[in-house]
Amino acid sequence: MTSLTLPAAPVRDILERAFAEDAPNGDITSQLLIPAEARATAVLNARVPGVFSGGTVFRDAMKLVDPDTDVELLLADGEAFDAG
Repeated sequence: MTSLTLPAAPVRDILERAFAEDAPNGDITSQLLIPAEARATAVLNARVPGVFSGGTVFRDAMKLVDPDTDVELLLADGEAFDAG
């Protein structure tokens, strides 16, 4: 299997541009409705089997939204998974 590592700077630039385009002033709804001290946990579950990819980009995106975000990736890119 071939491993591909994306360079961090261009990925960050793309993410920053995407967030700036979609929400130039941040997520106004969340800012109004969710207290700043609120914390959340999320788990992503697949409906069908597949191959995991994009974990580092997902982590980078979440860190841009909130630098204190902790993302625990349970699979490595390229790793197969079952549904559920």
